[in-house]
Amino acid sequence: MGSSRFNPGFGTGHHSSGNHHSPCSGFTLMEVVVAMVLVSMVTLIATLGFRLAVRAWERGENEGNSRQISSAIPALLEKQLDSLKKNVSFSKGKNKVLLFSGNEKGVSFFTSYSPQGSAIQGLVRVTYIFDRAKTKLFVYEQAITRLKDIDEQEDPLSDKWNNELKPVSILDGIDNFSIMFLKKTNKQDDKDSFANADWKTTWRDNRVQKIPAFVKLILAQGKKAFVEKWYFKVGGE
Repeated sequence: MGSSRFNPGFGTGHHSSGNHHSPCSGFTLMEVVVAMVLVSMVTLIATLGFRLAVRAWERGENEGNSRQISSAIPALLEKQLDSLKKNVSFSKGKNKVLLFSGNEKGVSFFTSYSPQGSAIQGLVRVTYIFDRAKTKLFVYEQAITRLKDIDEQEDPLSDKWNNELKPVSILDGIDNFSIMFLKKTNKQDDKDSFANADWKTTWRDNRVQKIPAFVKLILAQGKKAFVEKWYFKVGGE
């Protein structure tokens, strides 16, 4: 006689197997695509925001540097011109005329002013040369310790310059640095008299000991910068 097994779940409509199966609970393809699109949008917005923040910071830093340069150059030039030197005497006691020269490239003169902390003290030849093509301003300073130092070969603004002196500073992004010279004006405190005066773009006099009475500086930094003008009274000993 064969044996038989009783299955209590057979014919009852009730499945009593030990393994229970449930419907799949994963994401649909559309939900995955939408999530990826949202993540991409958030990443893009964050990246753009970061770039804008960096550019704003760089622009603010550049504008800050521009303001510093725009105020530092005129302040330094004013003090140097106020302490301008007309002559110097060396060991033999004979006075030597110190020339003042200027042209469309820049200006060169002698002064006794040196910024605090500068390694160059005493009598100094100061030269500003503007390279319009490169939008760079070159600043030269040379300590005068011997008669040979005042020769034209030592002057960076001279056509006879020996090209040995190195600039102490190179300022980038200068779009305009123009120097003009005025011999005298009848009304020194009248602004209109300065604007309408006979300003010269070059100054050079080898025959006699002459310097300009006033110097005008036109300075602009950055393509959209406002052009600023300064007028300086020249001192001299």
